[in-house]
Amino acid sequence: IVFGDWSSDVCSSDLNAKDGQQPDLDGAAKAFQLCTVIDPKRTDAYRNLAVTYMRGNNLEAAKEAYMKLIAVDAKNDAVLNEIARLCMQMKDYSCAIEMSQKAILAAPDKTEGIVNLALAYDMTGEREKAMAEYDKALAKNPNDADLMFNVARLYFNSGDFDKAVQMFQKVISQNPEDYDANVNVGNAYLNMAEDVRKKLVEKEKTKVTVSEDEVARLKELYKEAIPYLEKALSQKGDNNTVWYNLGVAYINIGNAEKGKQCFDKAESLRK
Repeated sequence: IVFGDWSSDVCSSDLNAKDGQQPDLDGAAKAFQLCTVIDPKRTDAYRNLAVTYMRGNNLEAAKEAYMKLIAVDAKNDAVLNEIARLCMQMKDYSCAIEMSQKAILAAPDKTEGIVNLALAYDMTGEREKAMAEYDKALAKNPNDADLMFNVARLYFNSGDFDKAVQMFQKVISQNPEDYDANVNVGNAYLNMAEDVRKKLVEKEKTKVTVSEDEVARLKELYKEAIPYLEKALSQKGDNNTVWYNLGVAYINIGNAEKGKQCFDKAESLRK
């Protein structure tokens, strides 16, 4: 049987629909499957097949196609990273970890595999391992705002609010308009304030004198939160939780009027 040059066009074709029509994903999948039969070592056919399945939300089939690709090209770090991300989407984190580790071995000078490994560890709750991988990635790309954000979020979720603030502020120094970073800095200060407040309440319960410096420190933490929450609300003013948190900050620095305005705004948005 002579297939001729037509197979090259089919196997390398894109999946874009013509003239506004929906792409024929089933037809494309059959064509790419045929390509893998014609030439089992043709990696672009497996990749196109995987992408076709992903566009049809058939993630298991996409993973199977990718696995066949790396059976042919075991050191293709780009594909290994694609599989890692796909496995994370499927919540198959052991697979994501394995594929990320293979990607790192295939391309030790690149950071993509390290980042994927960090994310996979992060999603499994292995925060120490995740942080170790993020540190490696940041050592290679110290100005990567996305990496800094992920590290800051990890600190935040671990309750290390001081370090979270430091890292989120680095993100903000690169992009002052980063909404999520501003919200998280504000919330980190509120969490630190709440920790201090609880300690002071315990002191009062046990008849231990609370110093003026301790009270001043508590008020300062609430005050620190305000500009970040206000910055976030200047970008997206429809978040009732952020308005409520801003109200908490104002109330605790002694500005009851502004606090009430924020609470009223939060309540109106809830309705």
